[in-house]
Amino acid sequence: MEKFLRADNVLALVGRTNVGKSTLFNALVKKRRKVLVAPVEGVTRDVLRDKMPDLLGWEVLDTPGWNKKEHFFEIMRKRYLEILQQSSQIAMVLDSQMPLSENDEELIQWMREANLPFVCLVNKVDAPTTALHPSVEKFISKNHYFCISALHKTGLQAFYDHLQSLLPMPKVEDQCIKVNACHIVLVGRPNAGKSTLFNALVGENMALVSDIPGTTRDTVWKLYEDKAGKKICLFDTAGIRRRTRVNEDLEKMSVSAARDALRFAHIACLLVDATMPLERQDLRIMSDLCKNGRCVILIVNKIDLVRDPKLLMKQINNFFLRHFTDLLKPIVLPVSAKKSLGVRKILPAIHYAYKAWDKRVGTSLLNNKLADWLSELAPPRVGGRTVKVRFITQVNKRPPTFLLSVSNTKGMTDAYLRYLRNKIQKEFGFEEVPVRMMVRSSKRERS
Repeated sequence: MEKFLRADNVLALVGRTNVGKSTLFNALVKKRRKVLVAPVEGVTRDVLRDKMPDLLGWEVLDTPGWNKKEHFFEIMRKRYLEILQQSSQIAMVLDSQMPLSENDEELIQWMREANLPFVCLVNKVDAPTTALHPSVEKFISKNHYFCISALHKTGLQAFYDHLQSLLPMPKVEDQCIKVNACHIVLVGRPNAGKSTLFNALVGENMALVSDIPGTTRDTVWKLYEDKAGKKICLFDTAGIRRRTRVNEDLEKMSVSAARDALRFAHIACLLVDATMPLERQDLRIMSDLCKNGRCVILIVNKIDLVRDPKLLMKQINNFFLRHFTDLLKPIVLPVSAKKSLGVRKILPAIHYAYKAWDKRVGTSLLNNKLADWLSELAPPRVGGRTVKVRFITQVNKRPPTFLLSVSNTKGMTDAYLRYLRNKIQKEFGFEEVPVRMMVRSSKRERS
């Protein structure tokens, strides 16, 4: 099987057969040697990859059509999950003149179950007045879509603009990737001490510091080596308030820039002010980071201003253990960025968490443990039958992502998936990092 390296600018074209994916691929890559195109089903059977000259840095994948009746479909299906997990953007190509088929609906449902975000490209819209099939029009009204004509190469500019918007900081990203740096983003509410900590970590006063909330507006970053010789790309961001409190246009732009920086993060350091009570916003930021697969370290700043630091740390740990289920053991560090207390413990903790975030577990070892976990707590029953969990495998890392093959996906409740996730975290050293669980139907159920 061909291996694709994960990148932040790889576009995968997916869809059922004969909707124009290969024609679109040809239009995007602009090569003399073009992909074979014919008005019959099943022409494309391989995954093809090439660069997009109109969008520097982006590459596009042309995938086989999703067709359950195709002879090679079961073989090709196995490649889809790996390919789409390694793509930064997925484009579901639809035929504007044809109703949504069973293959379309199955592919859409499959991507949704796998939590894969996608946009719709409605192909064969040769003119602005082209009428869409009612089922297509109804579907795209609830999704992000672009109307295009791959044959006539029209409507592509709006889609290019969308792809370009996904890379708001290409210069920073390129420099950090070239040296294989660890991306660390400081995030939190306004006036938590992010800029002071940024200056303490890089060893110079790069970020403006004041007691006025909202001082930091632009995202400041620095690429440097720590004392162990490891490359660090550190970002200081604007404070993130609740959306209802973000009023001024300039502050909205600052918060948007902070969220953009988090898209490139490997490790997010969430700063909280030790002198202020924890708010739901702190929990919300941490939850969003974990759901997006980012490794999170909680830093309690200004600890020198607290009368009883040990009591405060105990209360914070209890708060997150009680209200936060994504991490079994959140890493919580007390520091004083202003006085450089505890700051030197941050980078070792980051490297420790990153190592776990980047870990891969063998399939045989996973399945040996899975048998014990199933015996300890049987899966739920659906329609009088116990759901059979056939096997488990790790399909990705950064974050660690595990795929379960089961007899009935409806029986995999959130509670049971959480039970298995907790077992994985405890057994294989993922307690401090987020773990994703995915479910798919086994071959027996589909047949």
